[in-house]
Amino acid sequence: MSYKKIILILFVPFLLQVIIACCECENTLRTLNFTNKSILLDNLDHSGSEIKFSATNTVVKEAYGIYVRVLREEVSFYDPIKSLSLQGAYACSCVEDIRYLPKENVTSVQVLTLRDFDTNHPTNSDVTSLFKAFEQGNAHYEIKYTPIVDYFDLLNKTHYNYGVEGISFDIFLLTPPSVASSQQFMVRMTLSDGRIIEGVTPLVELI
Repeated sequence: MSYKKIILILFVPFLLQVIIACCECENTLRTLNFTNKSILLDNLDHSGSEIKFSATNTVVKEAYGIYVRVLREEVSFYDPIKSLSLQGAYACSCVEDIRYLPKENVTSVQVLTLRDFDTNHPTNSDVTSLFKAFEQGNAHYEIKYTPIVDYFDLLNKTHYNYGVEGISFDIFLLTPPSVASSQQFMVRMTLSDGRIIEGVTPLVELI
């Protein structure tokens, strides 16, 4: 075996290590902005062991809830700062983290009744205080309810790698009307850019 071949064989492992080292990914982070576009609502039934959408829109009033989905849209993004190392010279596949930031904040969330709810809450009354947001506790069986004014802060949080398609949460009527009635509700969100987005539930019979 010639001297040059011996040198080449000894040099190959070192060369592979250099290439691998050049392909090590830096911590790259891409930032995207999203905007809140609209709200979709549906009626929930919590009379059984699980929360479910109401197929008939007839719900026991003590088990009524509203499914809230806030639809979002990507509006801009920033490319990560590229490393000046040898990494840029090689076609290495690196997985980057994506940070999603809201373009505007949600400043308030209201629940309004579109029907006479009771003697104290006629049509178009604010009934936000009668609802609370549902949270699953640390244990599967643990259920927590949080005032909506405290809970909506999650809408303004930075999200990592979850996409911007939308965010959803459930709110439940913890102070139902004293008698059965037909009801319909609106969820209204006010945004820091001055916009207001609203969604309306299907008509529901609270029995």
